Amino acid sequence: MAELRVTSTGTIKLFESDDTSSVTIASPASLGGDRTITLPDANVDLTEVNTMPLANLDIDGGTDIGAAITDSDLFIIDDGAGGTNRKTAASRIKTYAGFSVSDITGATALDATPADTDEFIISDAGTLKRVDYSYIKGSSTIGGLTDVTMDATNFADGLLIQPNSDGSAPTTGTLSTATENIGIGHGTFSALTSGDYNTAVGSRAGTALTEGSENQLFGKSAGGSITTGQYNHIFGMNAGASFDTESHNVAFGLSALGGSVAGAEQNTAIGNFSGDAITSGDGNTVVGYNVGSALTAGGSNVMIGRATGNSCDNGATNIIIGALSDTSSGNANEQMVIGYNQTAVGDNIFSFGQGNTSRVYNNFASNASWTRSSDERLKKDINTNEDCGLDFINDLRTVTFKWKAPSEQPKEFSSHDPEKTEPTHKDKLYGFIAQEVKSVLDKHNITDFNGWNSAPDGDNNSIESISYEMFVIPLVKSIQELSKKIEDLEKKLEDE
Repeated sequence: MAELRVTSTGTIKLFESDDTSSVTIASPASLGGDRTITLPDANVDLTEVNTMPLANLDIDGGTDIGAAITDSDLFIIDDGAGGTNRKTAASRIKTYAGFSVSDITGATALDATPADTDEFIISDAGTLKRVDYSYIKGSSTIGGLTDVTMDATNFADGLLIQPNSDGSAPTTGTLSTATENIGIGHGTFSALTSGDYNTAVGSRAGTALTEGSENQLFGKSAGGSITTGQYNHIFGMNAGASFDTESHNVAFGLSALGGSVAGAEQNTAIGNFSGDAITSGDGNTVVGYNVGSALTAGGSNVMIGRATGNSCDNGATNIIIGALSDTSSGNANEQMVIGYNQTAVGDNIFSFGQGNTSRVYNNFASNASWTRSSDERLKKDINTNEDCGLDFINDLRTVTFKWKAPSEQPKEFSSHDPEKTEPTHKDKLYGFIAQEVKSVLDKHNITDFNGWNSAPDGDNNSIESISYEMFVIPLVKSIQELSKKIEDLEKKLEDE
């Protein structure tokens, strides 16, 4: 039996029959729509069996192809965007794509590092092209980069990277046995010939270095003028920027030792703008912001603290410690200052304190005695001493004594040491007992005498002390009182 199907065009299509007969119905509407007609075996025309205009083709994708696409498989394409539907083979599609499916399937992982000859597909402005892996990966070592020199001839165990080389090899001087140099920066080592063990990191750091060795240069233009100088340690932008043949200098900070250096060596400058005017002075140590900013030819000075020693230019062997403290003149020598905002008294004088009105000083080249300010203009509530004189002095007991060894001192003292059984000073001495002096002070109701003091020793202990120089004033008062008594006695004798 044959089965006929009436199509939308009114054609009856035959299925599952070998007959060649066909029947045409004038209009499907007369059948009330599409119908399936079952006929007995007959001669049916099959010329239009399984045929349909491509324009009416409907692909619903309901069934997967179930196998890999082959070159002979056909695809339906739109020829001209809204034009005629046409067929094309899969082989023509893959040719248009520019590669063979057998070349790149993506189905199997590489499972190994690509070889230099392995090819990749890239899009070059929309066009697919192939490129070797060797071009993509570039260099596998630092030394393989075009703007890097590493372990080159006459540059053994060295590394040089110059970012300004635009992909070209770094430039140096004519190298001859330059060993273990590390340079990174614009123009770094661009004049190097035979220097060894140098490290320069920073734009234009060490650009003039030729034969100098063991220099450590870090920062923009750090040590940028050094040629044959050695053992310099420079850290900071423009630090040590004018060195050339000088050696053994240390500069740390912006423009530290950054002046017109002409022969200066063995200097240490730590701090921004520290020692930035030194030219030929040797052996200076300046630490702090803007310290020793006037130093030029002066040498062997020690200056520590913000803006310290900024009047000294050619002076030597001065020690100035404390912010804003200074020497007394530019040519000062052997001046020593400890304290804030204090000016040295003069050569061969040590002073300490805060400012110039409260300083204490000592001329160590002559009498070595201590002096302090006593100007009337600095004092008030001035009264004659009436309570600390002869009676006070008469109650004091002078003694002789020797110091105990640390092992003999009380265990609560921080200086106690059972292992030290000998005192530092063994000779007999003359003096007072601090506790006795305190008792005499209490007896005379004297509470503000600075000849006696108590200083802490640890958390729960204190040690009493004596300042012998303070007893000069009571002694003077005692002599005055004795002189008065002598005068009174002499007058009495004269009247008898």
